[in-house]
Amino acid sequence: MSETVIFHLSRCFAGFPGAVLHLSPSGRVIESNGRLERELGRVLIGERLSDVIDADSCGDKWARVLAAASSTG
Repeated sequence: MSETVIFHLSRCFAGFPGAVLHLSPSGRVIESNGRLERELGRVLIGERLSDVIDADSCGDKWARVLAAASSTG
């Protein structure tokens, strides 16, 4: 991965009961609190979130989110 990481997932999210992901501008998982990995049974760091989610149910929405994020800088 060639993207520079500036921010880090706060330690307060380690005990958060839901999944917390820090994503790069291109949608790759940079950091995680481990909740989603535990449910999926695999490591997500370095993966594109779009490759992990169900494209039929939320792929279009995720594409819009990434487009909006890249247009705002």
